[in-house]
Amino acid sequence: MMKSLKLSVAALLVLFSSATLAAPAVSTAAEAASKTATAVEQNVKSAKNKAHSLEKKVTKKVKSQKVSKKKNRNSSVKKGANTALCKDGSYSKSKSRKGACSRHGGIAKWL
Repeated sequence: MMKSLKLSVAALLVLFSSATLAAPAVSTAAEAASKTATAVEQNVKSAKNKAHSLEKKVTKKVKSQKVSKKKNRNSSVKKGANTALCKDGSYSKSKSRKGACSRHGGIAKWL
């Protein structure tokens, strides 16, 4: 029995030593930190790019809204019954007085 126990221990030692040799090398803490820092830098760049593109979209939308407001102020509507000057400077020629200038801040003056 002692002989089979020695063989078993020897077999285990061979098994563990071969597993250790076959195991991949463990990276050092500095290598892991370097990989993590690189991943974080890439995430930051990606976030900055997304923020920049969103900023461009918002700026473009604000500019187009300003242009459309200027067009509304310069629009000419014939004055007559049910014509109103809205608070934002545009004119409304609605079929009834109810709802005139409802999306332009209300009525400033009936014409």
